[in-house]
Amino acid sequence: MPLARIFDYSLPIHLQIKFIFDCIKIINRGFLTNDRFVQKFEAKLEKLYLDKKVICTSSGTSALLTMLSCVSKPGDHIILPNNTFIATWQAAAALNLVIHVVDTNESGIGICPTSLENTLIELNSRNIRPLAILDVHIGGFISKYWEQVLAISNQYDILYLEDSAQAFNSLTVCGKVAGSIGNMGIHSFHLTKNLTAGEGGALILQKNNVHLAKSFRQFGVCLDNPLLFENQSLNSKMSEFIAAFGARNLECVNDKIVKRRHIMNQYKSFLDPSKYQVYDDNLMGSFSSAYKTIVKVDDNCIYNKIMNCSDQIPLTGYVYKYTLNQQPVVLKSSHTFFHGNLNHSLGFSNSHICPPTYPELSLRQVDLICDFLNNI
Repeated sequence: MPLARIFDYSLPIHLQIKFIFDCIKIINRGFLTNDRFVQKFEAKLEKLYLDKKVICTSSGTSALLTMLSCVSKPGDHIILPNNTFIATWQAAAALNLVIHVVDTNESGIGICPTSLENTLIELNSRNIRPLAILDVHIGGFISKYWEQVLAISNQYDILYLEDSAQAFNSLTVCGKVAGSIGNMGIHSFHLTKNLTAGEGGALILQKNNVHLAKSFRQFGVCLDNPLLFENQSLNSKMSEFIAAFGARNLECVNDKIVKRRHIMNQYKSFLDPSKYQVYDDNLMGSFSSAYKTIVKVDDNCIYNKIMNCSDQIPLTGYVYKYTLNQQPVVLKSSHTFFHGNLNHSLGFSNSHICPPTYPELSLRQVDLICDFLNNI
């Protein structure tokens, strides 16, 4: 019998009732997609990002596609970290971009500034000027050296983009909100995320890019004449029901983040530090929204024992178990290039676990998981 479920979800009863009435309003109005509830959801999200605008999409991946469509054309060069979810690469590959993969920093989370700079020097010697750097925030933690990566992007006059699918409401030390640090960023509202809508995503961008983003969200439509299409694109519109559900979850997301952080800190307090390194704000230099609890296990013997006990201990997936240079679809690509050694990302992928951190988890269950791990 597992010590806890891998994932659970709950919505306060009063918000469930409000959501049901929202659905009735949507049905009675008769517009089931990209209408008033999407607009309301976007307006509520924009309050988090000061001078930025928000465009909601059907998924985090479609938000990535929309973001990259706004700034790139086929054949443009982009830089990604080796440790990221496959959707980051898939979006760039779908748009026929030339992808350069660099190592992460020693934490496994975010681009390594040294690897990035060495790659840019190499590309510059070949007269290749990348369009953008797409940095990735993971597990609720902002890319560890985002300031240095941003400074390098400015030095080389390259766009700094953010894949913030896993870092909704995470903050830098100076108060910047994940997803709004660079030129553009995205969030995912997939079922397990801190802010969920079941599915869905959002693009955070400057006001002057809104018109173009809305076109790419909807088949490349000419917004002045919806019978004409000026850009090559697909359908990424958000459903009204998803928007309504996301907006209701937004009302309680901060409470859930507080619970997630409490659970993360519980692991930090009770896991044996001689065996396990639990990532926290101090280590990563940012305020984590605790989408994941990330635990580094440097002892290979202990790590293998944990893997062999997967039927007893719930692990909520890795971030990530297989890096881009281990993914079959990436290795088949003729437009993806790996730069330098990728030891940081490979080492991290083979030495971390993610015990459950969903807010419905009880502290008693956390204690049992800690006891189990400490006795290995």
